[in-house]
Amino acid sequence: MKRPALAVLLPLMVWSTVTHAALRAVIVLVPSRLGTEQWPEGTSAVIAELSADGFEVVQNQSEATTSGTLLAEVARTAAHDSVLGVIAVLREGENGAAYVWTAHGERVLRDDTPGARGAVAESAVALRVVELLRTEMLQFPLAAPARSKPTPQNQTLLPRRPAGLIWLGATTSFGSDSGTPPLAIGAGASVRLVLPFGLDIGGMAGLMPAHIETRAGRLSMRTEEFGARLMFDPYPSSSVTFALGLGVSSLWFQADADGARGFAGKRDATQVMLLAARARLAVRMNRFLGLLVFDPGLTSPTVTVKASGTEVLRLGRPFVTIMTGAGWAF
Repeated sequence: MKRPALAVLLPLMVWSTVTHAALRAVIVLVPSRLGTEQWPEGTSAVIAELSADGFEVVQNQSEATTSGTLLAEVARTAAHDSVLGVIAVLREGENGAAYVWTAHGERVLRDDTPGARGAVAESAVALRVVELLRTEMLQFPLAAPARSKPTPQNQTLLPRRPAGLIWLGATTSFGSDSGTPPLAIGAGASVRLVLPFGLDIGGMAGLMPAHIETRAGRLSMRTEEFGARLMFDPYPSSSVTFALGLGVSSLWFQADADGARGFAGKRDATQVMLLAARARLAVRMNRFLGLLVFDPGLTSPTVTVKASGTEVLRLGRPFVTIMTGAGWAF
């Protein structure tokens, strides 16, 4: 007698669980003031796919002005027992991601298919959201964990877009005839402007000069630089980022000459403009990061060294700076 009763009870319990989950709403937060971080096409695709699959979808307008504020709002909304899940869709680079809160925690759903763009990426993200919520509906009720409100500690598990970076490192530079490379200390900071653009600011100061041999004698050359680069960084929240940029610097040269026989050495200094590109590779672990910066550029005007009116050295065409260092994301 017990076995037939159990055979009837089990389907009833599963049916009751699915029915209860189906009655719980899925809330989609629709931001209107996030600017370039909004992904309206992705949001519409998620809403359409959920509705087509039979979910009860509730659209809530959000006045959040930053992605962090929006995600905090999602976490607060997910604390209600009457909600099956809460979703916010944000742009990341050319596509975006869906941030989904359910009773079993938070998930970030993206489409990692190479070359996926536009409607293909939007549909892929929407289908992943539906699959996740279907799994939530089919969770068996026995030994289900107690629902708890998301905490700030839990929220830090989500990918975080740093507002900026600061770093310190060792730097060397190469001119067209620069001889042995100098050693300098470099420092910089990067601040995010409007996704995907940022601004790098920094400079370097020489510790050890470059030594250059010419027919007129030996030259010890020190350089100092300070400037800015406008950077293109489409994936700032990734643990490995590669950014490209263009900018301008003020470059200062100081030369101490030790004249060969028949030449008198002297000290001289000059300041020129440096037009430079930048390639920056950063590897981030939580808030700590290591980075490599490569800056090729051209000075305007060219720096020349003369002896008895004759040019013996030309610098700055090209002028390349390489820095490796460590820093902090904030």
